[in-house]
Amino acid sequence: MHRSERRYGKFTRSFRLPEDADADAIRATAKDGVITIAIAKSEKATAREIEVELA
Repeated sequence: MHRSERRYGKFTRSFRLPEDADADAIRATAKDGVITIAIAKSEKATAREIEVELA
């Protein structure tokens, strides 16, 4: 997702995280006036393969 906002002075932005977000792995950086936020998915949200037995 990419979002662009332009404001001057102090401001606050909040949003809800998806259920599969790993809150302990969130990283934020600021460079040249651009804030980048990376939110990793938790391990339990990864895809897995299971075998389906046919009756």
